[in-house]
Amino acid sequence: MNIRKISFASLILAVSTAGLGASIDHIMNYTPEYNANPAQQGAINTGSSVNYNPAGLMRLENGTYMNGGIQLAIGEQTMNYKGDEYKANHVSPVPNFALYTKNDKRAFFWTVGGIAGGAGLKYDDGIAAYQILGDLGKSDVGFPLLGTPNAGSKADGENTYIQSTLGGAFNVTDKLSMSLAGRIVYGQRNFKGTLNVAGEKPDNFFGVIENGIFGGQSADMDVEREAWGAGFQLGLNYAATDRLNIGMRYDSKIRMNFKTKGNENKFKVPEFAVPGIGFLPDVIGPEFGFSDIYNEYTPGIKGHRDLPAILALGAQYKVTDTWTIFGGGNYYFNKDADLETSFVAVDNKHTRKYKDGWELSAGSEWWFNPKTAWLLGVNYAKTGANVENLRDSEYALDSWMIGTGLKYKYSPNLELVGSISQYIYDTETGLTLGSSVKYKKNITAVGAGFSYKF
Repeated sequence: MNIRKISFASLILAVSTAGLGASIDHIMNYTPEYNANPAQQGAINTGSSVNYNPAGLMRLENGTYMNGGIQLAIGEQTMNYKGDEYKANHVSPVPNFALYTKNDKRAFFWTVGGIAGGAGLKYDDGIAAYQILGDLGKSDVGFPLLGTPNAGSKADGENTYIQSTLGGAFNVTDKLSMSLAGRIVYGQRNFKGTLNVAGEKPDNFFGVIENGIFGGQSADMDVEREAWGAGFQLGLNYAATDRLNIGMRYDSKIRMNFKTKGNENKFKVPEFAVPGIGFLPDVIGPEFGFSDIYNEYTPGIKGHRDLPAILALGAQYKVTDTWTIFGGGNYYFNKDADLETSFVAVDNKHTRKYKDGWELSAGSEWWFNPKTAWLLGVNYAKTGANVENLRDSEYALDSWMIGTGLKYKYSPNLELVGSISQYIYDTETGLTLGSSVKYKKNITAVGAGFSYKF
């Protein structure tokens, strides 16, 4: 019997924290206005065009602009196994800032803010895989072969990516403009986990029957994975008529070579033989822990987890002088990116390979008086995740988003925006260690921002 193939894939708990719909790691809520109207791909405005349609900056009035904002993503992620629920609550801030200037011939812009990842998650009562770990040994041999996890077993995971983009835009013709930019990204994927096994450390076969091989021991890990990456951005904007504007943006793939640093303590394998298994250190090795299954978390190891390229296309149409409608979509080239397919749990029959993802958005902006506009929008995101690959360590779920908000012209130069949105995720059942686990997410985002023309 190969212990490595039984159940220790449950040791890794760095649960996916990819935020707010979109793709596997990417987020799209770069600005608070997105949460009220996510169809920003072809929009012309002072609050979001610099992030979503930078070539469209050439359609703004000449001047120097600054915008910024903050969003809070509030919610929970849960997993359910045999009626027991394991839940992590979170509150995640997402800041953004941009500075840009535009004249008749060209524009220059700089943005900084989140691009991927999401909230830190703390499963203080453990996760479903811990309970499965205890159940598997009992179902295989009639006693807790590996041991029964007890109180104090927990997991914390956090994924954070920050981008900075610097570029320019210019007119190709009276109607067509173009933008070019370079981008750098810094990413962290952190994990802290503890697994305590009940009972006493066995010193013979009968001790294994009573407490399991790792009875009375603890395994823990506290690691940080860091990476820098760089890429480019290309944009086009076409002002088809006075009322119709079309925007396109291509964000290149960002190669992210993560290096893991930190500490790990493993289970020590008792030095005696178990009938039907053999001398334990020969079968399992002298020690066993988190990194023996997911070696991307081994201190000192390197491995790529790229941010996939994005193709965005959208349009805005002024129905009247006070009402504008928006539509757009994003396509995520997941299959072309290295998403750590080489780091796969040994218990999984499928590799960690994703299909390409996509999302569609629609929105509306109605100025019901000269100073105030009502924003409304909807988005559907298909992440490209495979249902059969969902597990405690990573579960990206398809989602709907419904948002609304207000814009307020405080003065001719200052515009304020407030937004709120609800993300409605599909509930999916995946196989963790061969057992069915139901995964759910529920997130509400609120945001406030400003744009100022000097």
